[in-house]
Amino acid sequence: MRTNKSIHFNGLNGIRAICALAVVLSHSFSSLGLIIPGYEGSIFVLAGFGVTAFFALSGFLITYLLVEEKNKNGDISIKKFYIRRLLRIWPLYFGFMLLAIPADIFIFHVTDYSSIGYYLLFFPNIPTAYEMASMSKVVPIYLLGHFWSLGVEEQFYAFYPWLVKVFKSLFKILCTMLAIVLLIKLGAKFISYKTGNLFWYSWADNTRFDAMAIGGFGAWFLKNRSEMVNKIILLKSLQVFIALVLGLVITNKLKIPTTLLHMLVAFITVLCIYYSHLLSKPFINLRSKTFDFLGKISFGMYVYHPLVIAFSILFLKSIELPAYVKIITFLTLVFVFTLLIAMFSYKYVENYFLKAKASFAIIKSTDGEPVSVLPLVTSFATEGASVVNN
Repeated sequence: MRTNKSIHFNGLNGIRAICALAVVLSHSFSSLGLIIPGYEGSIFVLAGFGVTAFFALSGFLITYLLVEEKNKNGDISIKKFYIRRLLRIWPLYFGFMLLAIPADIFIFHVTDYSSIGYYLLFFPNIPTAYEMASMSKVVPIYLLGHFWSLGVEEQFYAFYPWLVKVFKSLFKILCTMLAIVLLIKLGAKFISYKTGNLFWYSWADNTRFDAMAIGGFGAWFLKNRSEMVNKIILLKSLQVFIALVLGLVITNKLKIPTTLLHMLVAFITVLCIYYSHLLSKPFINLRSKTFDFLGKISFGMYVYHPLVIAFSILFLKSIELPAYVKIITFLTLVFVFTLLIAMFSYKYVENYFLKAKASFAIIKSTDGEPVSVLPLVTSFATEGASVVNN
């Protein structure tokens, strides 16, 4: 049975926009080996934090929608859940592979495709773990390295809706899952320490099921929070404290174990969802048309940006310019063309599948107005009925 009630969360696209921009910025600087003065460590960590925030947001929204469906209908349609996931992820996932692999072969002269099976079966995090462990057993495909996160997400969804469907207590599900994930991570890191095989450490580090579980806790808490707890969350002093902690995290100045650091990022992401949704005047207006626009095309930005970075580097190698001019030109090319390609993809590829996906939605959800891409180049105009990214 389909309900006519539509669920809407303010600011989710704004969070997506910030995450996508963090990933593109991080990968752009890292590809040139650039260092930001005063920034501790590699700016590459920003990409990891952005992806963790994506995971937490995804876990939050998927959990909320699954629970709503179960509450309204008494059950969850697993078939429709997977059809919705397929329509959202697979078109860009496999579409980009059709672009990236020929580019790898004919332009970047990549010859090792022994890991292709991992990508086709949604285990691209395995080659990435070998690379992080400095092991050459399986090599990631050049332009598909960022697909590790999509693989982790799809692996999570292979079992998560079944848990919500079968078991009654969401809180117990999430507690048990988080405990198991943390035990597996500790075990994997212990094995790497004892054997010297860093693959297990790298694999565990990238398996962010804990971040998605924290997002799930956020959905549970939003439904079950008390008025007193709600007031505590909205205290100005707590908001300032969270902002200070977030500043320490993104500048890489908070020295705690990696697993705990990413769990903290996931927790802060959940709080940002609350603040953006519940506050009439949040500190940063994530509901603006600009953030809404960037959030809608954020999936495309994430998928396509490595190809843009690679071609931009190739182009700049062919011309003579002062170093600082090359850097400015490179960053301009990356951001402009990533945005343009993501806009085109959203308008002419993703929208088609998003409309098909909406027909399988048991619980309707809206995420701001959908984008009319061509007018957005100048005016951020909007049109049509709403669609949601997750």
